[in-house]
Amino acid sequence: MTVTVTQNLDQPCFIGELLKQQKLPYHFQILENMVIEANKTISHKLQLPLASLIYVHKRLRVVEDLVRTSEVFFIDYRKVPEILNYDMSKQPLFTILKDHYHFLVVHSTQEVSIFKAKPYSASLFNVKPQTSLVRIESYLFDQNGEVLCYFDQYARPDFYCFKSESKV
Repeated sequence: MTVTVTQNLDQPCFIGELLKQQKLPYHFQILENMVIEANKTISHKLQLPLASLIYVHKRLRVVEDLVRTSEVFFIDYRKVPEILNYDMSKQPLFTILKDHYHFLVVHSTQEVSIFKAKPYSASLFNVKPQTSLVRIESYLFDQNGEVLCYFDQYARPDFYCFKSESKV
């Protein structure tokens, strides 16, 4: 069964909210939940010094028994101490950030691109190698205007529909 969510680029919201609106059950398969030292790329993206402690959360979003997205989040660990004590399989990351750390996402930037699936990605998403997949690179900003999170998301080509409206 094809499951599609419409992401309004002018009014972004969390994908879990869109799935709940459509009454589609989903769950996460947690692949990584750890703290690392930032490499050059991540320190640049989060605007932090090299080797800063970074919380990394990598997961698969499974909807109707099929992996729809692969997501990896990077957050300055100083903003989320003790986050490793939470069971990420029981509640979504952004619920924890809001309820336990009092962060509100007030602004985001997203860059959407297409890439060809390599064998690993193809097997993960149950598509043929060289199938086009969607990549969404995002920055989320908190109520203080600071980068809260950088994340990279890869999705099946039939999962997202993007919409943008503008007045002319």
